[in-house]
Amino acid sequence: MDSKHLRPLSTDPDDDWSDITDMSQRRRLQNRVNQQASRQRKLQHEAAVGIKRRARGRPRAACQTIKTRLSDQPSATPNGSQLMMHSSSYHNVRSGASLNRESAKYHNLLGDLAATVHQGLEHGDPASDLLLSLTKMNVLRAIMSNMSALGISFDIIRDDHAVSCFNIPEPSLGSQNLPISLQPTQLQTSVAHHPWTDPFPFPSLRDALIQHNGEFDETEFCNDVFGVNGTEPVGLIIWTEPWDPNGWEMTEVLARKWKWLLQGCVELQASTTYWRSLRGEHTLLDID
Repeated sequence: MDSKHLRPLSTDPDDDWSDITDMSQRRRLQNRVNQQASRQRKLQHEAAVGIKRRARGRPRAACQTIKTRLSDQPSATPNGSQLMMHSSSYHNVRSGASLNRESAKYHNLLGDLAATVHQGLEHGDPASDLLLSLTKMNVLRAIMSNMSALGISFDIIRDDHAVSCFNIPEPSLGSQNLPISLQPTQLQTSVAHHPWTDPFPFPSLRDALIQHNGEFDETEFCNDVFGVNGTEPVGLIIWTEPWDPNGWEMTEVLARKWKWLLQGCVELQASTTYWRSLRGEHTLLDID
């Protein structure tokens, strides 16, 4: 390429490359200028859309957005112990079959997740493991929020022999004050059951859990829902309010493993289909 076809390398008076005739050196200098111009355009774009950079130059807009949304929510708190405090007593979620054995696992899990999430946000790093922790923390907090609305305390859940308040002749909680999604079904009021099933905002799922009581490992189901085992993903994802059945989505892994239990849960299937359709993904209704 003729040197006359190369545009000036710099507009700075101190940077005069007119005496450089070596084409290889001119190309290197030209590339450097092009890269500088590209970086400048990128910085201008980021400034226009409100992206802020950390000292080492990586954008942190995504992390800041997540952190802001968490801080805007009443339930977003900076540590695990505060996350556990949804009323005057602690709340947790475990299988009714082995509550005492699983108690510490779920209690510690939420604290660990909270610490992981907030540490990741402080470092501005929306990595896959951070997002995994966020989804786990969200589903735990959602169930705990519904437990609080139902008046289900940690002590009640811890009791293997506890009975749902809907099976008590004179319940202290007026079901008419509950969101429609949490109001008891006819089966919930007529069949004695442990209250671990009540916080799920899906009437058909609650009925299925009661109908099939004793036919499956409740602890295994809960572990799959909350992604308790190491790096396993959650089985349910929360997009809106905890009590809103339209804001929940079941994952493909949960749908495959527990198809026989979930196939009649119309509310969860409908909401899952909706959220998957927004991403252009196929329905889970036909999964084998």
